[in-house]
Amino acid sequence: MLRRLATPGLRAARRWALALALVSGCGGGRDFVDKRIDTLDAAYRQRSSPGQLNEALRGYLQLNERFPGDRRILGRLARAYTVRAELGIAEDQIRDFATAREFGLECLMLQGSFAGLVSANGGKVVPAAARELQEEDVGCIVWTVLPWARWVHERGAAGVGLDHQALIALAKRAVELNPRWGRGRSQYALGLAQALPPDMLDPKLDKAKEAFAGAMEIAPDRLSVQVDYALFVLRRTGATEEADAMLQRIAETGLADDESDRSENEAAINQARRILGMPPLEESADGPAIEEGSVGGDGSGEF
Repeated sequence: MLRRLATPGLRAARRWALALALVSGCGGGRDFVDKRIDTLDAAYRQRSSPGQLNEALRGYLQLNERFPGDRRILGRLARAYTVRAELGIAEDQIRDFATAREFGLECLMLQGSFAGLVSANGGKVVPAAARELQEEDVGCIVWTVLPWARWVHERGAAGVGLDHQALIALAKRAVELNPRWGRGRSQYALGLAQALPPDMLDPKLDKAKEAFAGAMEIAPDRLSVQVDYALFVLRRTGATEEADAMLQRIAETGLADDESDRSENEAAINQARRILGMPPLEESADGPAIEEGSVGGDGSGEF
């Protein structure tokens, strides 16, 4: 990986050179990292194109190699790997979720008291450590919990018990700090974490339902939340007809060019269609039309 290539001495030299350049020539303007992040974020917003998403990911990796220990970069890496896996672009979906989790945890370990308690507990994220995180950490919490939950789910129920406590503690802290962060992503993360355990581990599906409801209220246009709610809550509580009706509505939903989550929504629609035995959008002769004038915004304000 690019982020592991440089030696500590080389990293220090690069940081020193950048500092000199900023002091001598930038006149108090935004630093290089800010400007580079803006450029890469623009590529990320075009993530419906795999090439653009991978370009953004490569750029974030290179930036992290030059300037390690920056939460802005680490959080974006966790997000990009998560989204690449969720969109089905990744060559190895489980590996991308694991890599996203790694970057997310690396971001959280920048918080000294959190890192101290994790280290003191043999590398385990315990509830006391999660409580040390602050509002500036919410983005990294969310983009740690989401891929971690997906990773555990893809690996199967055997590993859920080992990670469940940490996932719940982190997600609860994110909601405590900012329940509306990322248009409800903090509540979405909590819903996933609470719905994750198999029946034998007594999942708190009533709590999961509450968290999903909060996420859907804040971002009713985010279809991935609805798909997960139908699968992980409604179907598991026996509300099969309600779940299938929700999936049917999603499968027939139209897309708009200016949706903030257009790529993720398209993936959610195709997932719902697959579950219902329908052809994916690209193979459907009468698939949903592209509609005008839907929810605007680019979703880039999460960090």
